[in-house]
Amino acid sequence: MFGWGRKEEEEIKPLEEEEFIIPPSPQDDPPIIITEKETSRNPGKYEDLNSESRGITDTQEAFDGLVCDISRTFGERFQIAHRLALGSSAEPPTYNFNAHWAGGVDPTNRRPPKTMLVTRVSSEGQVVGRAHHYLTNNLQVKLVGQTTPEPHNNGANVELDYEGRDWSGQFKWMSPGTYGVTYHQSVTRHFSLGCDLFYRYQQGMTIGSYGGRYSTDKWVATAMMNPMTTHFTYTQKVSDKVGLATEWMMQQGREGQVEPMWVLGLEYRLRMSVFKAHIDSTAKVFAHLEELINPQMKCSLSAELDHKKKQYKFGMGISLNL
Repeated sequence: MFGWGRKEEEEIKPLEEEEFIIPPSPQDDPPIIITEKETSRNPGKYEDLNSESRGITDTQEAFDGLVCDISRTFGERFQIAHRLALGSSAEPPTYNFNAHWAGGVDPTNRRPPKTMLVTRVSSEGQVVGRAHHYLTNNLQVKLVGQTTPEPHNNGANVELDYEGRDWSGQFKWMSPGTYGVTYHQSVTRHFSLGCDLFYRYQQGMTIGSYGGRYSTDKWVATAMMNPMTTHFTYTQKVSDKVGLATEWMMQQGREGQVEPMWVLGLEYRLRMSVFKAHIDSTAKVFAHLEELINPQMKCSLSAELDHKKKQYKFGMGISLNL
């Protein structure tokens, strides 16, 4: 579905934005706070319109079985990582090798690296490569390529991102023959509007999404609409440690019926740990706990309970930086 920060199945699933430097401990992480840039009214990318709520209600951190991540950093520029997943009830054991290289690293860690190269190779034969480079302080080019044992999943993406004083824009090309343009404009200090348009050359079809965002230091509300779905989110900063999020979506079904859905989420930050949980209208419950043992070791627990389908997933993970 376009315009929701998630790409459809036939598109390449890009690598997640992986940090080159091992993230700081939770006590050094900024609290759950919703602010705008102090020196600029730039609203950020349109795909991040509802990033605050997604950070609490998203299930990308869900896993089952045992997951072990081992990474090693060489200086300030190069890092390798190994990921081993065992005991999953839905997938066979997998192994991923990741390599990161960053050039023009900012010592203050306030800006992303000027150039970043990321490669991921999996035991299933999938190879994904990503390259980011800032052509200027405001213009960034992104290249993503993917090869898999299934030829129909091979392809490439190209993105150009520009950050203006009070707006952000993107141009995207995705094989085979999909073009996209996004635009996000600040209207006032707290309010912004944006759109996301895609054109599929082979089908001769245009898909559009439109949205708005209102944010303060305490809360953020967003609304996004496309021909099939209307999506509302609200995120509240209760304190420096506690954040709440709710999402409500109306989606048109196959028979033209409107299917409402909702999600309620909670994020709680302690000095050395982060806890997230949410429940949705299908009675699916998700919980994730991340505990920092020391700067080089981190443990996590994950649980997902789908009562209607009677599917239950439990996972334990450990991350080491050698």
